[in-house]
Amino acid sequence: MIMERLLQPTEHREVIVIVGMGGIGKTTLASLVFNKARGVEERNTWSGQAPPKATDPGSSSKRSHFDVCAWVPVGQDPDTLHLFSTISIQIGANLDLSRDVAEIKHHMFTFLLDKRYLIVLDDVWREETWHELVDAFPMSTNGSKILMTTRSKVIAISADPASYPHELNPLSDEVSFHLFLSKVFPNSNLNQAMSYPPLMEDLGRQLSKKCGGLPLALVVLGGLLSAKEKKHDVWSSILNSMNWNDNEAEKQCLKILALSYDDLPYRMKLCFLYLGAFREESEISISKLTKLWIGDDLIPQQSGRRRKEDTATDYLNELIQRCLVQPVLLKHKQRSTRVRVHALLRELAISEGRENRFLYCEYSNQAVSEMEMETLSSFGSPSGTQ
Repeated sequence: MIMERLLQPTEHREVIVIVGMGGIGKTTLASLVFNKARGVEERNTWSGQAPPKATDPGSSSKRSHFDVCAWVPVGQDPDTLHLFSTISIQIGANLDLSRDVAEIKHHMFTFLLDKRYLIVLDDVWREETWHELVDAFPMSTNGSKILMTTRSKVIAISADPASYPHELNPLSDEVSFHLFLSKVFPNSNLNQAMSYPPLMEDLGRQLSKKCGGLPLALVVLGGLLSAKEKKHDVWSSILNSMNWNDNEAEKQCLKILALSYDDLPYRMKLCFLYLGAFREESEISISKLTKLWIGDDLIPQQSGRRRKEDTATDYLNELIQRCLVQPVLLKHKQRSTRVRVHALLRELAISEGRENRFLYCEYSNQAVSEMEMETLSSFGSPSGTQ
């Protein structure tokens, strides 16, 4: 449906909005159709957030339906210049970002005027953000499209009253259970995963149902159980710990993320909290991240001759196994060199970091690169010897 709308000729620029609660898979769906529209093969490691890697214009190996494409992570408190910088790099506009916003909008408008463009605005929280950006996108008659994801129906209607939003619904119980199992048993096929005794299957179905059909909750809970013994009493204990009365799916999702975080060893918690310092949807260099962890004394010195670098790698691999961090898979490369964090998990890292006085993060008004991140964040020294 969305793919057809993206490729369908229209008499004016169309805004297509994917709307739904946090963790339901808006970004994943947007990523799939975005990459398909620009002729890029999609590779996901889990059914959570998987925004595509920003690339230079024309880097796709297949012919794109659009002349230029851009994927723009927006988030709760976006900086307008940073958003325009993100778009400019991807469409090859070479805008002078030292000018004021009105001039930047005008130059981007002129650049896009004779092009069929596709712009994805991912995770828009405020109507004001849309109004700050929209003037830069010409109302072309060549089939140009804007694809937006948001949690707000009000924003969806405001963006284009003439266009109906695509609302995502939670997964069915059966699909939820299969996704959950795929994370609990990451190295097994579905038949092997379902070969456990009936009592275990019943517990698994109860656990997956607690996730309210939200993919993010399912993969994180499955990731948590993948690190546990596959025993009835272990699963039963986790199910009993989820004895909350709130039936709102998004709140249940947040509680499941917190449950997984609370289960982490102390030092690994600190490493997870550290990820809140990076911009939303940043692709974080693994080698840089582990060096930062070590440099800020988050990695303990193990007994014997084991290197801290190896321990840091183990920590990251466990965070990936638990689906708290997602590896960025690059085409033709077997091993990931970068990771990213889902927006809701990043919010959890920031919230817990502030509450524990571990993390303070402040962004300037300029576009911030990953290399500048460490100068914008102040980390408290880990206390204790756990």
